Amino acid sequence: MPAQADEPPSPAARHPDERRRKLLACLAAASLGSARAWAPQPVPVAIGENSSRPFVEPLLKLIGESAGISWQLQSAPWARVLALAERGQSLAFGMARTTEREKLYAFSQPVFDNHVWMLIRRDQALDFRSLDDLRDRTVCISRGTSYGGRFDAIKGKQVRVEYVDGDLGARLRMLIAGRCDMTLGSHRSPDPWLIERRARQLSGLGAAIAVLPVPLAVEPVHFGVGHGSPLEALLPRIDQAVKRQRVAIRALVDSEL
Repeated sequence: MPAQADEPPSPAARHPDERRRKLLACLAAASLGSARAWAPQPVPVAIGENSSRPFVEPLLKLIGESAGISWQLQSAPWARVLALAERGQSLAFGMARTTEREKLYAFSQPVFDNHVWMLIRRDQALDFRSLDDLRDRTVCISRGTSYGGRFDAIKGKQVRVEYVDGDLGARLRMLIAGRCDMTLGSHRSPDPWLIERRARQLSGLGAAIAVLPVPLAVEPVHFGVGHGSPLEALLPRIDQAVKRQRVAIRALVDSEL
């Protein structure tokens, strides 16, 4: 039986260096693809369209850099911010934690405290000592916003509410027009003068508005997202970043940004 002729060696076999080069190229391509797959993507975070961006943006930057998170920031009406977070499409920043919201959302640890202030017409008198002093009054508020669990529990019951779209300036115009006895606004500062200054800037109403000296509520501000969302896994990292940057966050809160 005649001997079978040997097959000619492949080019790669004839040139081991060429084979090694191709192997390394394949490994490099696989490594690059893996790196791209694991590269951190911007994390969507939504804030209310009336948030103070000169304060919020540096705060998010500080937390993001410490947590190793790059933010994809968007602003929207607050009701939409809550809907995006509930569906897991975005984290929400600026949320108060309430019993009702805990059924829908997972929360970070508190980032800072927000103060809910009561604004009235200066020609009115109100000696506020407890929520009972608001009984049968009409309060202008934003839809979907929490002004503290105790107030949320009585609105529409002991207290009449008028929902107003827009920012604090829109609610103040309703107040001056006599559509409500009071409106509520929030500010991170415990100094009522700062919310009064903001009210004057937004409304141009000057001395027509007064702020009661005692806040209605002091509510911690959180990140939040719907239960079961993949974004929920980021909350412990955010908590650690907030803990590490507590002093810097305090400085931002106390600033006039």
